[in-house]
Amino acid sequence: MGLLAIAGVAAAAGCAPKIDPAKEVPSPPAADMAQALVMAMYGSGHADVHWYGKKLDCIEPGNPAKTYCNGPGGTGGVCFMSDNGFGCTAGESFDDLVLISTMSGAPIHETGLAHELAHVRWDDPGHKGHAFASGGELEQATAMLTSLGM
Repeated sequence: MGLLAIAGVAAAAGCAPKIDPAKEVPSPPAADMAQALVMAMYGSGHADVHWYGKKLDCIEPGNPAKTYCNGPGGTGGVCFMSDNGFGCTAGESFDDLVLISTMSGAPIHETGLAHELAHVRWDDPGHKGHAFASGGELEQATAMLTSLGM
């Protein structure tokens, strides 16, 4: 069952997604502008984005100083242990709520912002639709952010 499908089951059961304030950091520079541009490109409405960057707890084996995603599906980015039962991840989406990790100074196009907003817009936890296909909306949004220096 995909992340959004599981979140829907949890919401139906009366369980709201958990946000860990101890992991939150201020949004990166230009994050609000990047979010607005991507959402306009996707033709989507509101998303409540929370940025994680503190107390990240997915430790790289043999190197406890680094908190990186590892193994199948790992992005190589800074990750956190999900408080919602999804393991080590760089981002989660629930309806219009997004939890995403970032490193200080990392450009926004290197975070999963466009990726998670695509999940919010198209409810595609399996990455099988047009948005996640080669040349799709996610690739276009990432290229846009990169071209703008974000």
